[in-house]
Amino acid sequence: MPGTSSQTLNYSFIDPYPELSDLQYYWLEAVSLDGSSQHFGPIELRIPDGGPDVPPPGVYHNRLISSFPNPFGSIITCQYELAEKAAVQFRLYNLRGQIVHKSNQIESERGEYNYTIEFSGVPGLYIMELQIGEMRFRKKLLKL
Repeated sequence: MPGTSSQTLNYSFIDPYPELSDLQYYWLEAVSLDGSSQHFGPIELRIPDGGPDVPPPGVYHNRLISSFPNPFGSIITCQYELAEKAAVQFRLYNLRGQIVHKSNQIESERGEYNYTIEFSGVPGLYIMELQIGEMRFRKKLLKL
């Protein structure tokens, strides 16, 4: 969101190159529209004992983050997040309400995931549904 705001804004960052250490430092750089910048931090992140497979503490929610690209050709990636371990299933419906793609149930731990759908159906409008336990999230998709 360009400009200043009095509303609270939340940001997230996934470090693609984490060091193999239990202590990390991060800085935030705010770049203004005029090109000037301001640095904040550092903040310290201490990763709990348990090895590299234990994710750092974070706040996750059950939600569908995005589906991209939209419109899509034959492949679409759905990005979603889980608050806790859950069974997940994807369905793709045409406008008649018919299921044209259905994934197997995926058992996933807490965290953020991507699921890719390869779909060669006819061009048109579709509804993608993500089911997490009893919760359902839907998004309109346009196939070119």
